[in-house]
Amino acid sequence: MNHHRRGMSLIEALISLLIVGIMAAGGLAAAGHAAKVKTIGADRIIGDRLATMLLDEVIAKQSMRSTIIAVDAADRASFVCVADYDGYRQCPPRDSAGELVEGESWEWRVTVDDCDSSGRVESGGLLRKVTVHALRDGAIKASMTTVIGEAFAGVSP
Repeated sequence: MNHHRRGMSLIEALISLLIVGIMAAGGLAAAGHAAKVKTIGADRIIGDRLATMLLDEVIAKQSMRSTIIAVDAADRASFVCVADYDGYRQCPPRDSAGELVEGESWEWRVTVDDCDSSGRVESGGLLRKVTVHALRDGAIKASMTTVIGEAFAGVSP
């Protein structure tokens, strides 16, 4: 008896459907991962730009030590020296003219510490270690650090 089979059995159809489903799930996972990587990369680029912008402003100050008794911590325009930036935070970040430079979810934070020539924090050191963090939604996306001394204050890189 010679039987010729035509078409596909139910089991073959289910196996084919299973294979296509697994491939589709893998493709969706890869696409989701690619979107996440793209967002992380974009955040890093924006964060680097923001941190560099504020760090350049800090470096351009004329003095390491404040010559005035008090500064308005909310008004960056009143800062006259590098030390005035210690503890400074701004959300959202604005340029020195007060213009918004990035979205509402971004923030700047600055720390200024006395340090030795290797950058280790040291009370009364002749150098200042300045670190600017750029944060988005509370998470640090980029940080820039430099060590400057009196001879370099007021000189942009």
